[in-house]
Amino acid sequence: MIALAMLDDAPTPIYGAVTIGNVWMFGLLNSTTHTITQDITSYTIPDDVVDLIKILVGILEE
Repeated sequence: MIALAMLDDAPTPIYGAVTIGNVWMFGLLNSTTHTITQDITSYTIPDDVVDLIKILVGILEE
C-alpha cells in the first residue's frame, strides 16, 4: 500500500488485504493524510465468508 501510494497517479484511498488462506484482515491507506487504518476484525473462512464477500465487492465497487 505504501509503495503504491508513492506513484504519481496513485488512487486514494488504497485498500489492502492480508491473508494466510483461511484468515483475512483488511487495511486502508489514505495517501493524502498519510494514515493507515486497520480493521481490527479478522475474517475466517468458512465462518465469515458472507462478510468477506461483502467487503471484497464493496472495495471493487468504489
